[in-house]
Amino acid sequence: MPTADTTDPAGLRTADLIGATLVDAGGTPLGRITDLGLAEAELPGGIPGLRVTGVVATSGRLARLLCLDHRPVDRPAPLAALARWMTRRASWIAWPDVALVTPGGDGHPGTVHLRPGAVPTALHTAGVPTATGPGTR
Repeated sequence: MPTADTTDPAGLRTADLIGATLVDAGGTPLGRITDLGLAEAELPGGIPGLRVTGVVATSGRLARLLCLDHRPVDRPAPLAALARWMTRRASWIAWPDVALVTPGGDGHPGTVHLRPGAVPTALHTAGVPTATGPGTR
C-alpha cells in the first residue's frame, strides 16, 4: 500500500485523512481522525489553495456521531458542558507531528502515524478556537 511522507503531501486527499486511524510512533492506536485544520496557502503558480495545519482525533464514537468534536459548543450552558464532557477524548495534533500517512482502500481506513515524541494535545486546552485549527475561517 502506498504511503505519503508528510513533508511532501502531494497526492494526499482529505479522504486519506478523515476516518483514518491515528497511531503513535510505536503503532498504538489513539483514535480516529475526525476533522482537519486548514489554512489558506498559495500553491505553485500563485494559485490559491489550502494547507493542512493539523488534525483532530477522538476515540469517543458518540461525540463523532454528533459532530461535537467539529465545532465548539458555547451555549446554552448545559449543552456546552455536555459537549465538553463528550469530547474529553478529542485531541489536536499539529501537522508537523504527523510523520506518515498510509491511505486506506477497499473499505479499510488509512493510518496516520505520529513522529516519535509527538503527543496529542487535549482539544479544549490546545488553544484551537475551533476544531479546524488556528488561522482558519
